[in-house]
Amino acid sequence: MSREKLSDSPLQKVVWQAVIDGPLMSYTSSQHYHNDSQNPIEINYSFPLPYGKSVISKFRTNINGVVREGKAYPKKEAEQKYEDAIESGDTPIMLEVTEKDFCTASLGNILPGEDASIELEYFQLLNYCDHKLRLTIPTVIGERYASDIEEQPSGRFEITHNFFADYDLDGSVLLKGALAKAKISSPTHSIEVQKQGEDIVVRLLGAKLDKDLVLDIEAPIESAVYVAKDDSGWAAAANFILSNEPAKLPLDLSILADCSGS
Repeated sequence: MSREKLSDSPLQKVVWQAVIDGPLMSYTSSQHYHNDSQNPIEINYSFPLPYGKSVISKFRTNINGVVREGKAYPKKEAEQKYEDAIESGDTPIMLEVTEKDFCTASLGNILPGEDASIELEYFQLLNYCDHKLRLTIPTVIGERYASDIEEQPSGRFEITHNFFADYDLDGSVLLKGALAKAKISSPTHSIEVQKQGEDIVVRLLGAKLDKDLVLDIEAPIESAVYVAKDDSGWAAAANFILSNEPAKLPLDLSILADCSGS
């Protein structure tokens, strides 16, 4: 395929921010688009969730200042609502997540001259080992994000991505608590580490959507239990840090496991 045919993608840039506090990372990503064509377009953006345990908490769009929040529906019902909205001339959004945590976000009927952004928020439970963490955030736009090795990410509403364009990536990671004393390096990107109050922030320098971000984090974080308010109830997460240091005896330890499945 020629470079001219690949130059019609409305994607302008991707902006994201991650916040890490103990064993939990919150991540917000925004993809910014502009339709400079003479016709309405539909955007189809395919991407994976990060490696490890993660859950989507928010999905919304902003079209010329009008914000729309996503709502969960059964797959067939969501597809029908999306098709009906397309036919009526509305501007619907839809996020489909497969069993392999492969996502496809669809945004329809973006009019000529309109700006649009897709915002996604998720949380990920991190795994530390001997005070070390290797964090990988997928950022590449490419066909390797197919949910099956024999099936490339295609669809009725997919637009052609411009693999030759320099898509800008503006990303940062905020580390809080004990992680503010972390030693941080990246084998994939040029980074800048700065103090921000009692925390530290890691910013990417001159980043593009050509490779995933990998951060190596080493910090004096200890095992702990985190408790937070969750609507009318509470949520808790235990963070056990493995270490090669010899145990200090004597040690009394009680572990209570809830096996009810609720």
